[in-house]
Amino acid sequence: MAAAADDTDDNAVSVQKSDGAAADWARPCSLSIEEAPLHELLRRELLGAGFVRPSPVQRHVWPLATRGWDLIAIAKTGSGKTLAFLLPAFTEVLEEEFESASDAGGDSSSDLEAED
Repeated sequence: MAAAADDTDDNAVSVQKSDGAAADWARPCSLSIEEAPLHELLRRELLGAGFVRPSPVQRHVWPLATRGWDLIAIAKTGSGKTLAFLLPAFTEVLEEEFESASDAGGDSSSDLEAED
């Protein structure tokens, strides 16, 4: 499935199945970074860097990308497309890291903490 979000209209999202038929789409995520569907470490770092809310393209991409959807997003330069696609991928890596550390009986959270 693919989705497209137009950064100029927060509600302009269309989702199509691979056969071109319209599909239901996930609701955009919250306007708050604290509630974004990202790993806790990423949310903390975003808040620490001064991000307070996701851009429109991020609000639409994050819920879909964290569920493994293939996406195409069309938005202006500087609209947040790069973080829209990278942060869900980083979330998956972090979750796998924590899962493998838990399986090994360790705690990798100290290894993944950002240095001040």
